[in-house]
Amino acid sequence: MARVHISEPVSETRDLIERLVERLGHELLPEERLVEADALVFEPSSPHCVTLARRVRADRPRIALVAVSSLPVGLAGLPDGVERVTQPFQPADLERALTAALGAEIGRVTAVS
Repeated sequence: MARVHISEPVSETRDLIERLVERLGHELLPEERLVEADALVFEPSSPHCVTLARRVRADRPRIALVAVSSLPVGLAGLPDGVERVTQPFQPADLERALTAALGAEIGRVTAVS
């Protein structure tokens, strides 16, 4: 399975996403090991998280990106090839988005809501 870093400023939401990602069989990585990650799940309404996603995509163009937010945040300004999950969501929604992001070619944008 994939190595995934979660960049989410709300600890309760981050904990939930981490549990779901682990249940899917993926390995969680701390930010210090982000260079090893296959995917980044991030909050697109957080400037820190968006900056991190842009930096990672610039350094590693093939990394899978999944934006998870309760806000109706558009994909404008985000790196290409971002999968999106709108909260509240079902575990299967996150699984579909993460699977699609890991298998997607850069430039494809899909919305899951």
